[in-house]
Amino acid sequence: AGGRAMICLLPSEEPGMKKIFEDAKIPIKKLAINPTKTVVVSQRASGIVASKPDLNNLAKKAYKSYLRSVYLMPNKDIFKIEEIPFDEYAASLGLAATPSLRFLKDLKSKSREDLRGAKNVNRKLEKLKEQIKAEKLRKKLEKLGKAADDGNLSSKRKRAEDEDEDEILVMKKQRDWNKDEDD
Repeated sequence: AGGRAMICLLPSEEPGMKKIFEDAKIPIKKLAINPTKTVVVSQRASGIVASKPDLNNLAKKAYKSYLRSVYLMPNKDIFKIEEIPFDEYAASLGLAATPSLRFLKDLKSKSREDLRGAKNVNRKLEKLKEQIKAEKLRKKLEKLGKAADDGNLSSKRKRAEDEDEDEILVMKKQRDWNKDEDD
């Protein structure tokens, strides 16, 4: 099955992709654009994009989608997000200003696995788990509060804890053997 295809690469992506194509035995033919036949359309494109809000939104979506796809590429040695000229790419889409991207702000602090983990978190489940933990804690505190109201048990425990803080063995109940138990 033969065919023809074209791929446009940044200069930083060219060596890595060339090696991949050669390993797969895909013939490569490098084409150059004739500079006399080129036309700069970025000013006209930016005028059209600025005049139509729908096109402006589509251009922003295209900008964000492309950069996100490059950022999530598995071949980090070939596809380097830091090598992309953001301002020039935004201008080529006809955008007057470069859109800000949240995922690029903490580019160095998070890895791809961390981002996937954050994306795949079931927030409703986490909220439910927190509510259950809070309810259990509230019930436990209520039980402890009722025990404190009884007074006898909690005061004896407190006294024993105060006396034996530094000791290894803890006394649960102190008996006075000289005293009769019939009292």
